[in-house]
Amino acid sequence: MATSETTELLSGLNADVLNALARKVGAPTASMRKLDVIDALERLLLSNPRQIVDLLSDVEKKLVAEMAYSDGPLDAHQFEAKHGVQWPALGPRGYPSTDSSPLLIFVGTGYGRVSPAVAQALRGVLEPPPAAAIAVTDALPAEYLLPGNWRKGESRPLQVYEGEAVVFPELRSVLKLVQAGKLKVTEKSNRPTDQAVRRINEVLVVPDFSLEPPAEEAGQWTQHAGPVRAHAWGALVQQCGWAKAKAGKLVLTDEGQKLLGTADPAAFAKGVGEFIGDDELDEFNRINHIHGQSGKGQRFMTFPVERREAIVESMEGWPVNQWIAFDQAARHVWASGNGFDVTEATDSLYLGDAHYGRLYGGSLEISRLYLRAFLMESMATLGLVDIAYTYPHDLWPEQHQSWNSGDGLDFIGRYDGLLYVRLNPLGAYCLELTDAYQPRATQAARPFRVLANREVALLDGGQPSAADRHLLELFATPKSEFVWVLDTARILTHVESGGALDEVTRFLESNSSVPIPETVAAMLADLARRSAAVVGAEEALLIEFQDETAAALAAHDTQTARYCHLAGKKHVAVPKKNLRAFRSAIKKLGFVIPDRLTQ
Repeated sequence: MATSETTELLSGLNADVLNALARKVGAPTASMRKLDVIDALERLLLSNPRQIVDLLSDVEKKLVAEMAYSDGPLDAHQFEAKHGVQWPALGPRGYPSTDSSPLLIFVGTGYGRVSPAVAQALRGVLEPPPAAAIAVTDALPAEYLLPGNWRKGESRPLQVYEGEAVVFPELRSVLKLVQAGKLKVTEKSNRPTDQAVRRINEVLVVPDFSLEPPAEEAGQWTQHAGPVRAHAWGALVQQCGWAKAKAGKLVLTDEGQKLLGTADPAAFAKGVGEFIGDDELDEFNRINHIHGQSGKGQRFMTFPVERREAIVESMEGWPVNQWIAFDQAARHVWASGNGFDVTEATDSLYLGDAHYGRLYGGSLEISRLYLRAFLMESMATLGLVDIAYTYPHDLWPEQHQSWNSGDGLDFIGRYDGLLYVRLNPLGAYCLELTDAYQPRATQAARPFRVLANREVALLDGGQPSAADRHLLELFATPKSEFVWVLDTARILTHVESGGALDEVTRFLESNSSVPIPETVAAMLADLARRSAAVVGAEEALLIEFQDETAAALAAHDTQTARYCHLAGKKHVAVPKKNLRAFRSAIKKLGFVIPDRLTQ
């Protein structure tokens, strides 16, 4: 008798269809009874599967091979994404019939799986299906040609952002804002306030993504895309464990303090791992035109960590340092078996009006919207991927058939213009695709010349990167358009906020066309000695006495000396941790410290 798996797959077909299939494939059966026919079909599947497989089309053979080598039920989106073809129809009109292909024997009522025994038999006649492939783009176009007949011939310039080169100095600038207590977050969501976003925008090494249309295309009702990296950093420093919210402000964690002192790729990668596993903040929330994410709809939303892990797993198949079209990246997520959903109920989300704008169906398109936000908002800001994009207005690559796609909304998400993405060496390292971080090879331009008078001059034809210019101005004051002067105060401020003198030396050595002059080397060595002179600090109270005799007695008595230090003629410094013990000891000398003086 047929196994329960085969019976389950084929029992939904009526007897006429089953008998027609048996005749097509030559399955001998002496009975017209349904269960007898199913049993005959399975015997043929197990004994001579090639007799059935040879009757299938090339697409159907691919489908059967995928089922034979799959660990579970085959997903239609995965098959279609991997092979670029539609899941074969069950019959001439999409329904099982006596004219159906023998493929129906394998897919039955559409479960997309075969029994283990049948799968083993099929593996004897079918080669394993190839791994999901991904096509690369050899060279980026200068412009993006808009799709659609009504815009035929129109194009937009392509913007390129390479985050690996700027992420460490940019992160340090953001962490300095956190250290200074200048970044506030909202009470409920812990997202940066508008003021915090403006402050972050001011310290970005290169300007935020250019997402607004040119002035000649903008009108009174044109919607603004708004910030991306300037907002993302306020969330990412929390997700990566470098900062945490306390009393409405961000404060540095120990990990954040370490990163402020040195650009350590291993510590950075550890933070990226924390971000991938964060469930508190969701990039999908930043697609603010999609409503219904909070309230009742929130219970249908999937966990962000599940989505991120699925995407990251699919990125294991990305080549490093090669551009991939966004459509290819999205296709590969599902082709590699890492498809995900943003919500378990698409109709809980809507555009515009809750009654008429429900996103019925369209789960795949909603997931693509999240993928855009994840890559552009988080991964590009963290410098793990480079992106090429244009402004999002009027593109509508997803949900273009929604009822109000052309009525009142210029775009569904500020990320609609993401066109290409490239995994860089930093991304490969942080996603554990490589064991060590090897920065992308760049030509050693050495655009500066360090002079004996402490000036740093830009050579003729030199063109420093935005990151190099940003780093230089941490140590030097601009004197003219092409000349900077090394500034002791700026260098010490850099060290004070967690930087190191070695970073200044390394930067100058790697960017100067001549060796560092002795006068500059001596200045940096002297600063290194002086900046290392202070080795510790603790909070203390400065207690003032009426005269020098009383202060000296309090500082040197055997009962009190261990708890304080003489600070001048009439003052004693008492570490805060010693205050209670100092009070008790000083009473034995007849002295009292009133509470009002220490509150």
